[in-house]
Amino acid sequence: MKFLINKIQTLSMVFIIIAGLAIAFLIYPTLIDIQTNSDKIAANKEALALADKENAAVSIFKGDYQTYKPNLDKVKQLFIDPSSPIDFIKFLEDATSSNTITLDTNLLTNAKNEISPGVNASTFDLEAKGKFSNILKFLDDLERGPYLVKVQELRIAQLPKELNGGKNNPESVDVKLLIYVANQ
Repeated sequence: MKFLINKIQTLSMVFIIIAGLAIAFLIYPTLIDIQTNSDKIAANKEALALADKENAAVSIFKGDYQTYKPNLDKVKQLFIDPSSPIDFIKFLEDATSSNTITLDTNLLTNAKNEISPGVNASTFDLEAKGKFSNILKFLDDLERGPYLVKVQELRIAQLPKELNGGKNNPESVDVKLLIYVANQ
């Protein structure tokens, strides 16, 4: 009888140890894999739902594109072609001729070419000479013009006599501008 009880206890202990090992090495890793895979499935479902929303938004935009096209074309005109900024230079020439000032324009190729993160720009060094009121009109035209412009530096000084035909005219000024114009 004692032998039978010992045998039962021994077999119970062996069974408990085997069951514990099975739980530790088979069932627990399987449960962890199930949890990991279910988390991946949930993340994939969320990504799929987001992709469906984005796809719907793109479809709506494609449908409304013709409505937005004139405004998008206007936005595109705010930028200059960095390899050939001829249209911007023509705009500057027109603005100076309508304000009767002289303008010297230089495109700086080695200057900092970023207005803000992600927005590249062409840098221009402008020197304008003329009456102060005309310079202000020119600056107003520059600000209201069709280009996205950021004035980095502005220096105004009275035009020296030798550059003003030997006359001392307090209305004549020399303006130096360092501006950035956003690129396409």
